[in-house]
Amino acid sequence: MSQEPARRGGPGVLVDVAALKAARFRKGWSQKELAERVGCNPRNVERAESNGTSALKTLKEFAEALNVGVEALVRMPPPVAEVALTQVPLQVPDYVGREAELERVTVALRPDGGVRVAAVCGLGGAGKSELAYAATARLRDHYPAAQLLVDLRGSDLEPMTADEAMAHVVRQFAPDADLALPAEQDSPSARRSK
Repeated sequence: MSQEPARRGGPGVLVDVAALKAARFRKGWSQKELAERVGCNPRNVERAESNGTSALKTLKEFAEALNVGVEALVRMPPPVAEVALTQVPLQVPDYVGREAELERVTVALRPDGGVRVAAVCGLGGAGKSELAYAATARLRDHYPAAQLLVDLRGSDLEPMTADEAMAHVVRQFAPDADLALPAEQDSPSARRSK
């Protein structure tokens, strides 16, 4: 008894294997019986149920024979992971001399379900930014969605206000959002531009 060769049925799609098997079981059919009803090689059914892929034309034929919509048998691919928003520069490769401070900062910022804040202060040029970059590198896996850099302009004549800093952070996630934050109307940068 010779089997009909596997047919070519157009582009492949992902199959919701559980839905295909459930529909076939509701009919009380074996893989071979579904193949006979559709008029295809039983290996097409076997491949759809084991590999989770099928030609779209073949899957439509399965759906028609099983009396279900083809959309019930198609498995949508998982969403593509969004690229993390990473603005913090990489730490310098030869960062040394601040291991105790680095450990304190990273321990303080490890997530435990609460809000975590750490402040680093010191004279200009003392290495505060490099310490922050090194801590970010160690903590990156704990905060995979984003690592933002906000220059608070602490040594400027007009440092960034808390409202300006928050507006900056919000805009990193929603650059096209129509934000009219009240603080921006009276911010130092808005006053300078008038």
